Amino acid sequence: MNTQVVQTSKVKELSRPLVMFTFLLGIFMGALDHGIVGPALSSILSAYQLSSSWGVWSFTMYTLFFAVSIPVLGKLSDRSLAVASWLISRGNGYS
Repeated sequence: MNTQVVQTSKVKELSRPLVMFTFLLGIFMGALDHGIVGPALSSILSAYQLSSSWGVWSFTMYTLFFAVSIPVLGKLSDRSLAVASWLISRGNGYS
């Protein structure tokens, strides 16, 4: 007679309010980051004696890298690399 042992594991579910709070906190930090860089752009340009076209392009590149890094780091986080993706995002200066 064959006896099979079936092991079940319980998966802990995340609470919806905690997920929403974390999501909205991330959006807030991103907006805060852009809210700081935008007004400081004129000071940065004058400190490094750059033309306004350089400032516009640098802010555009900053925004594009920010936008591209969000789904990439989200995918890394989904693959159980949450700590590594957080360290990479902090190293790039993103919120």
